[in-house]
Amino acid sequence: MAITIETLRRNAPFYAVMLAILITAVALVVATASLVLRMH
Repeated sequence: MAITIETLRRNAPFYAVMLAILITAVALVVATASLVLRMH
């Protein structure tokens, strides 16, 4: 099951959405952690 350029091009929107969700999740975790650390 080789990943070709065509496969990447066809799934590009899916990967873009996943990347955006991942970045948002990381940002939320960092913001929450900094808030918790600031409160203690």
